[in-house]
Amino acid sequence: MILGAMLLLVMVTSCREESDALQNYAFNDGLAFEKAQKSFAGKFKVLWKALDQNYGVWDYERSQGVDWDAVYDEYLPKYEALDQRDDVTDEELRKLLDETLAPLHDGHFVAQMQNHLTGTFVAASPSVTRQKERDDYEASQNTTHNLSAYLPAAFGGTGNQILDYKEADTHTADAGDFGITVKYALFKENIAYLYFDGFNLSPYVVDEYLQELFGQKDAITQFLALGVQQTWKAWYDKVQQLHASGQLKGVIIDLRNNGGGMLNDFQFVLGSMLPSGDFQVGYSRFKRGVGRYDYSPLSPFKVKTLETAHETITEPIVVLANCASVSMAEMTTLSCQSLPNGTFIGKRTHGGVCSLVTDPFVYYQNYAGVIGQMNVTPVFLYIPQMVTLTKDKQILEGVGVTPDIEVDFNVSLYTTTGRDTQLERALQFCTTGN
Repeated sequence: MILGAMLLLVMVTSCREESDALQNYAFNDGLAFEKAQKSFAGKFKVLWKALDQNYGVWDYERSQGVDWDAVYDEYLPKYEALDQRDDVTDEELRKLLDETLAPLHDGHFVAQMQNHLTGTFVAASPSVTRQKERDDYEASQNTTHNLSAYLPAAFGGTGNQILDYKEADTHTADAGDFGITVKYALFKENIAYLYFDGFNLSPYVVDEYLQELFGQKDAITQFLALGVQQTWKAWYDKVQQLHASGQLKGVIIDLRNNGGGMLNDFQFVLGSMLPSGDFQVGYSRFKRGVGRYDYSPLSPFKVKTLETAHETITEPIVVLANCASVSMAEMTTLSCQSLPNGTFIGKRTHGGVCSLVTDPFVYYQNYAGVIGQMNVTPVFLYIPQMVTLTKDKQILEGVGVTPDIEVDFNVSLYTTTGRDTQLERALQFCTTGN
């Protein structure tokens, strides 16, 4: 009886096709995807093995109760059952893929699988599914960063709380992947506010990049791109000037609904208020073998601060963030929280802090990265290249950064009056210190 059970266990585990060799998942490697072209079970096996060898937070998943071997045993028969049919719908496949990957916590991870019966590619993102289940999700979708209720008539508003204001937007221009919206406002009592919807500042702030990317564009695009630089510079110069004169009351960086972006942007936001040099965000590690728990040692994860001579800001710095603040927005929030004069106000962030790959067409040699190619190979997986941990060596995937002061965004008040409860709490904190 015991021997029979042991033999059964050996037979089941051996079916997982585990290997000590790293499978090459370059998008043009036909061998990796050959059995997945016309088989749902083949697709599942590619997905399972690729994650088994390349996913970077299996130790964290284990602590959250995820058993990846049990996932194989439970779901392979379901995909095999699909192979017995010729009427599998896209929605049916999408739901099964969602269900298969639901336990995983990485905040950037995206999977795509092709229904070879229809030719359609369906996608699943466990973190997006999880985010939509949060009680603050709907409120985050109503956060539009409209400051009209605080702007005086001279700036097109109905209020009187802002002394100076600039904004720029290149989303409608010929900016390619670098479109951005930026707003600077100087509130009464000298509180400097900066909002931008993505970490795409570097192409505009650095003159060399600005000329390279936009120098040959049409006149309107060049004008709008220069406006981004001028808006950022107005904020930066005002912060420096007011601090130097002892008049600065505080700084607010609004990262709500910010989807992240360039690591280099750190120096132009929080890093522009810190001493020149490096700033340690936390720790990082890489996958270093095909074994599920083959990780590199932890290394300090540091980012550059602004090299140009500047004042170190000692007044309160407040970051506003919410459940739609992801990736670089979360790293900045986490970094601000670690400062003696830094505070995070708002709602818990998305929970996607691990760093992404830089080239979506390269399968990295450090056992992580992109698996296949989107809308081409029968399976495509987007897996972060590097795992990021906090200074106290915690992984925040699927959890996010918890605010120092939790404040709900009152959608009803915002809709009827334009007043922003989270912004007003940040202004109060800068003014009173609590």
